[in-house]
Amino acid sequence: MRPWPVIPGRWQPQASAHLLPGIDWLIKLGIGLIVASAGVLLVRPPRVRAWRFALGIFTIEAGTLVAIRGIVAAGGSSWWQYLMPFALVLVPGIFIAVVLTRLHWWRRVGFTPIREWRGPHLVIPLVLILVLPIVGLSARGVMATTALVLTLQVGFLLIDIFMEEVTYRGVILEALAGLSIGSRVTLSTMLFGLSHLDNLFLPGADELGVAY
Repeated sequence: MRPWPVIPGRWQPQASAHLLPGIDWLIKLGIGLIVASAGVLLVRPPRVRAWRFALGIFTIEAGTLVAIRGIVAAGGSSWWQYLMPFALVLVPGIFIAVVLTRLHWWRRVGFTPIREWRGPHLVIPLVLILVLPIVGLSARGVMATTALVLTLQVGFLLIDIFMEEVTYRGVILEALAGLSIGSRVTLSTMLFGLSHLDNLFLPGADELGVAY
């Protein structure tokens, strides 16, 4: 799960003394672009080199997230710091949607008609997460700023869920279909955990916190 966007006007922790959060934003951007480019070179058709395809998708996403961390750090205004983190989930989300479209894998990774769902009741918790805050705010009157923040937070949540679930429990699991179930789950889980290493570049981050 990506960190929530920073809300303007609220207290934020001071930048960490650790190495990665404190480096210049251009260096962060450069590291991210290099890693993402390496991922592009790794990608091969999933039917030919399944493990390279999976590793390439992971590397492209990881590099993109680090590069966006650098772009976020370049901005000085509070609204820039608030809005730009949406790129952390939006850009990888668009990328993985393009991958699914090119491979015609939407149905294979689980995007099926509602009548084919095996557990439609599992949508209820998601609906409650989205509806209950709106009900609570409407009871006290909704200000324009509050409505905007809530809308952005909900959008961030939905895009983040789509990006992470589709990438690691969809595309990568499907790409590794030739392996045993245990191997597929283990590799997908490991890559999912490693995809959060970009949080090391977040101001205020420390190694133990990211590992946790």
